[in-house]
Amino acid sequence: MSWFYIANTEQKGPVTDDELAVLVETGVVTAETQVWREGFAEWKLYGDVATASAVAPAGGLTLGLAGGTCSECGQSFAHEDLVKIGGRAVCGACKPTMVQQIKEGVSDDTAAEEMRRTYFRHELAVWTVGGIVFVGGGSIFVLAGALAPFSKSEGAPVSNPAVEMAVRVAVSAMIAGFGVAEIWIGLKLRKLDPRFRIPAAVIAGIGIAGGITTCIGWIVPAYILWLLVSQKGKIVFSEKYARAIEMTPHIKPRMWIVLKILLILFGVLIVLGLVAVLFGRGSGGN
Repeated sequence: MSWFYIANTEQKGPVTDDELAVLVETGVVTAETQVWREGFAEWKLYGDVATASAVAPAGGLTLGLAGGTCSECGQSFAHEDLVKIGGRAVCGACKPTMVQQIKEGVSDDTAAEEMRRTYFRHELAVWTVGGIVFVGGGSIFVLAGALAPFSKSEGAPVSNPAVEMAVRVAVSAMIAGFGVAEIWIGLKLRKLDPRFRIPAAVIAGIGIAGGITTCIGWIVPAYILWLLVSQKGKIVFSEKYARAIEMTPHIKPRMWIVLKILLILFGVLIVLGLVAVLFGRGSGGN
């Protein structure tokens, strides 16, 4: 089981039950420390959730009468001289180093894989939203901006066509610029870049405000906002999760090929639409 805790206003983890027991023994985690694990609806005080089954003592291991080998230094020791931390047996000399690593939130391969598999669905959802909603939606804005100067004006003819064209170009640049920014944010979301989480959340908030007057127009941006600002979203965009991704390269989104094909087809349709509009306008003027 993976645990997260707050130390000095900073989120730490994930840590295993054994690692959490060491943190309790060393006073890093106390009854007043806020902790969270999968299944909790919100952060809780450790004193309210601590049980004998949730946090087993780090000692009292069955390492065999012949003892065992320290996973850090590789030397052999009697079983009473070894303790288990983070699923690994370590000697007394290496224990301080392991405890320090736990305090710093350093995860081993097992913890990293457990963390990745725990939040992989959320990661995949963010990755998909970045590709389809932001990159795809941004492409639509870019197309709309490119076509804005060529759109037909309604109503009475303007007195100064040059001024009208200047306004059209300015509006076109604004629309296309927003589309480029949205594409850029989408590409960064796919890389789980934490610097772009808030800008994406702002765009989702704008989408909620714009779609609040319809029955379902706000549902998609509301879901995107939840993906970004929820506790799971914060974890997926954290440095700890980035390290977990580096340590688990074998875990990859299974649908990325399908998504790439869909995005390519979407781009082709945009280009064909642009060509059709331009050639249609040219034919209409003959």
